[in-house]
Amino acid sequence: MTAREEESNKATLTRFWEEVWNRGDLGVVDEIFHAGFVDHGLAPGLTQQGPEGAKEAVLQFRNAFPDLHLDVSHLVAERDKVFTYWIATGTHEGPLHTPTGDIPATGNVGIVHGMTINRVADGRIIEAWDNFDTFGMLQQLGVIPSAPPGGGPPREKPAEE
Repeated sequence: MTAREEESNKATLTRFWEEVWNRGDLGVVDEIFHAGFVDHGLAPGLTQQGPEGAKEAVLQFRNAFPDLHLDVSHLVAERDKVFTYWIATGTHEGPLHTPTGDIPATGNVGIVHGMTINRVADGRIIEAWDNFDTFGMLQQLGVIPSAPPGGGPPREKPAEE
């Protein structure tokens, strides 16, 4: 793979983050996703794969966080893979789907750090592997209590012998 192809792959992912995630333009998915796209885990409870699954994943988060904005911190391409480190911010104003059930809107703002590796084939996104700080997001939304200051209860000193 040439440096030019790697730059083209990065441009495809830049469109995805900016036009699809930030602007909510789902029509772009049909242009930049391969028909055989497989998502290896961003959105819990996806009912389908392919471009329609990608749209479903985006909608799942944009419906829960209508003001969602994703900032790309790092975008690195090597051969057919593009690594993205991102920070997403949004206000939880709609139900958030989780494997254990829906979380009703809390009105809280969440800031989530995550990373995604995409594989691009023939100029289209064909695979995605995602990881983000779900636990931290749930704490910010008030669903899971945060640790007390200092990281937990005081520890007792061991008895001296």
